[in-house]
Amino acid sequence: MYRQNINFNQTSTAVALITVTLIAAGGRSANAQVTYVGTVTNPQSANANSAKAVFSISGNSLLIDLTNTGAATTNRVDLLSTVFFNFSSGVVAPADSTKKGTINPTTTLLGSSTLINSDGSTYTGTSTLNGSFVFNAQAGQPYAYGISSSGFSTTATTGPKYSFSGFQGGGDGGDDFGIAGFGAPSVNGNTVPIVDNGVHIVLSGFSGLTSTSQITSVGFGFASGAVGTTPGYVIAGGFQPTPSLPGSSSLLIGCMIGGVMLRKSRKK
Repeated sequence: MYRQNINFNQTSTAVALITVTLIAAGGRSANAQVTYVGTVTNPQSANANSAKAVFSISGNSLLIDLTNTGAATTNRVDLLSTVFFNFSSGVVAPADSTKKGTINPTTTLLGSSTLINSDGSTYTGTSTLNGSFVFNAQAGQPYAYGISSSGFSTTATTGPKYSFSGFQGGGDGGDDFGIAGFGAPSVNGNTVPIVDNGVHIVLSGFSGLTSTSQITSVGFGFASGAVGTTPGYVIAGGFQPTPSLPGSSSLLIGCMIGGVMLRKSRKK
């Protein structure tokens, strides 16, 4: 009986260790990717606008995969234009002395994304995506940093007031290179190149940025400009979706069943 107790306890300990290891595997390591998503109802279109940003770090660079995860876009006010973010103390972002987007990250199409015209056809013009998203460090707002293809508005008298400028390529601070939901058939009121789906952004020159856990909050901006004195853009607060543990559920159940079987065997 004594030896049976020892074997059972040893086996139970092993089951417990397996369970803890599986749970720990779902956590975020220092340099792991971190995903934020956000959804908001756009008051101008009454449509649900949604987006996703996947952040990672490489050396002194912040990498962002930014995607419009909403339905195929047909209205320009539903274009995703901006990703906002904040950092914990100790992170020093690239210097932006004018606070108006003089720093241009490297921007490329994400995956199978394409540039399209407002009618949904493939864009064949000369305007370039790279340089049409700009970085802004602007204190005193809910989000201290942002990367945007839109100029946003300085005329609105309500809501947060973000100002982006310094656009290159074909960008003029309007809806140029706004990101449409995948498969956009056409986007009314827009005559400039549009990104269908998403972009990959690389912003270099950080110091003190060593972990994605230093990103403390994220937001997403849709559209641009102002409607009178009201912001024409809408901002969705981002959150981290609950992480899943692939394969862990079945293994954990198996461990539990094994423990029950061992307990029954011990009672015999």
